[in-house]
Amino acid sequence: MLNFCIRVVCLLTASLMATHALSQDLSGWSDKTVCRLASSQRDDPQYPLYLIEAKNRELNCGSGVVKNHWATITTNNITYIKGVSEDQWAIIERIGDPLNCKERIKRIKNVQKSKTITAEEFLKNGDIIQEYLATFPVVKLENGQYQLTDPIRVPAGKILLGTQDTNILADKVSVAIFNKGAISNLLISNAKEHAVILVSNSDVYNVVVRNTGVSKTINDIGNGIDSNGLGSSGNCLVSVEVSHGYNERGTSHKTEKGGNADGFAVRNGAHDITFIDTHAHHNSDDGYDFWKGGANASISKDKPTIRIFYSSANFNGKNPLTPNGDGNGFKLGSGDGNQKNRGKDKGSRLIHGSVACFNASHGFDRNKTSTDIIASNLNTVGNKKGFIEVSSSRTITDPQALKCSMFPTQ
Repeated sequence: MLNFCIRVVCLLTASLMATHALSQDLSGWSDKTVCRLASSQRDDPQYPLYLIEAKNRELNCGSGVVKNHWATITTNNITYIKGVSEDQWAIIERIGDPLNCKERIKRIKNVQKSKTITAEEFLKNGDIIQEYLATFPVVKLENGQYQLTDPIRVPAGKILLGTQDTNILADKVSVAIFNKGAISNLLISNAKEHAVILVSNSDVYNVVVRNTGVSKTINDIGNGIDSNGLGSSGNCLVSVEVSHGYNERGTSHKTEKGGNADGFAVRNGAHDITFIDTHAHHNSDDGYDFWKGGANASISKDKPTIRIFYSSANFNGKNPLTPNGDGNGFKLGSGDGNQKNRGKDKGSRLIHGSVACFNASHGFDRNKTSTDIIASNLNTVGNKKGFIEVSSSRTITDPQALKCSMFPTQ
């Protein structure tokens, strides 16, 4: 019994020591020390703290080590993107997707010719992406890193492609990409406020977004992919992953220190959007936030305007690199009495075959919206509460529906 007690005391002591180490203040450490640790201690549990401190001080640390490493510390060789099977497409078609995202994505996948840009060419001419997008229908970025100093604006009808190793470094811009066309095969890291802003009738396919908002200490928002305002509509997102977003400052006490950084946001009148095989995890606030989605739009109150298929919201409110907000999985709207000047939620929310797992607060949360929630084949595990006034209005025979067991458990 004595030996057991000694072991317990030792474990508690070690735990307290580790907690103290991980929460210590690095502000008094020299730039040289911070750079040395950020450059060489990637196996140290405190490595994210060293990197955050180096980023906040805007240290170079030689050979761009901070920029290069920051984009990779959260990947862990795990992808949430599953791909969409033909059986799943058949279910989506049966339930209904008026945007016909399958055919729109096929257009991207079937591209035969493109005008290519290498990382070396971009380094010599930072305007070359925009120049080519103005001239050519399809522009492809080859392997490498592309450090933005201005946002990329993809015009309507144009396609911007990458490869499996195309990394858009966006820590110097508030928004990495304004999308009116289509983007695919990109890793977008460290945008100050938004990785992608969806304008209208745009497509996002096979895109990964990391660490939005972390590189800016005064930002009051950190949404990975943002659809905002009445002008944002008709957008398709297929096979997209957004994680580890954060905001430092807030518009109120509730929204500071991570309380306003969502993976995907459809807000303030934005409407008519389809999510398929999309995944939001480890963001400081919500995975998906549909605050005032459809408000004041010329759409039917009952017709689905936000459609979600085979998607996940996991570990939101549990960003391991930053403080956190309340962290819901899917926040499906807002109450009519909230921010009355912005109108009321409009258009129903349709969600099928999706999961909300291990979020800090709720999994699927109506959040007092007066719109209809059309839900089927949903799964939750490990949230504070799985369903807040959200119930499956129907059950569809679908062995392709996602389960929490298909995803990482931390």
